[in-house]
Amino acid sequence: MSGLELQQPKGTQANRANLVRICRDALRTNNPEALAQLRSHAKAIMESLGEEEIQDALTIGLDEQVPAARIADVYLALSAAEPFPSLSDETRDQLIQTNMTREAEIGCAFKEDLLSDLDRALKPLTLIFAEAPTVSETEQRHLRQNPSVAPAWPESAGLLACGLTPLAVLAATASVFPLATRLKTGASQILNNADPVVLCYVWRKAPPKQWERFSQSIVREVLQVAHCREATAKILIDWLIDVARVKPWIFRGAEAVPHECGVELVENQDYADTPLNEIWHKTAETLAPLRQPASAAVAQLA
Repeated sequence: MSGLELQQPKGTQANRANLVRICRDALRTNNPEALAQLRSHAKAIMESLGEEEIQDALTIGLDEQVPAARIADVYLALSAAEPFPSLSDETRDQLIQTNMTREAEIGCAFKEDLLSDLDRALKPLTLIFAEAPTVSETEQRHLRQNPSVAPAWPESAGLLACGLTPLAVLAATASVFPLATRLKTGASQILNNADPVVLCYVWRKAPPKQWERFSQSIVREVLQVAHCREATAKILIDWLIDVARVKPWIFRGAEAVPHECGVELVENQDYADTPLNEIWHKTAETLAPLRQPASAAVAQLA
């Protein structure tokens, strides 16, 4: 930092970090206290609304499951901050509709892209998840309201029975490799920097001893982000491994390479801006030409 640059006071940085945390907790948890905290800090949050960190905290990712009612509560709490004008009912409805449209697009991509070009054995989700615990009819009716379910029907029925949705599947695929990255940089010593990231089968057979702790961490992460039970998370992981052998890009931030224990996830950010439907549609065969050296491609054209 040069002598002319002004360093931001530590107190200001701490306040901003606190506001970011409040926004994230209010939008992503069902804790009434989190919403109360948002209301009490609404004015400060609105004053900082132009800052990137605050905007990120209030932006819902495609892989996140946030009920429409919670979104409405958060934006109503913020709109009540004076002297800022309240959000109109129309604006609030537009925000909710945008989120519902995104989730519906996920359902379409699940049915039309992820399930396409798969072996027949990987498509009947009712059979694949038959050993997973069945959730109550009440919970199934609740899950059917998720906008990602209807566009993927009837294929999504097999997910619904065990408490999953296409949105939950996306959340699972988005969480695995980032968790591995965190474990490599954290103090857990579950993974070393030099270790490959091997996603092992966890339901049909026990993972090898060397991958046991990592596999347990993956199961915990998936059951949390997909809001499902442990057995369901394990079956989902095994199915996603089988799918990744056909469609190597499904785990965010990585490319899956077949491994004797499942798949090895190799970091790959090249497709970070690729639309979800394309990511879920690409097969190992269609990706092969993208990996070959330029000289080989030129030779083919000659």
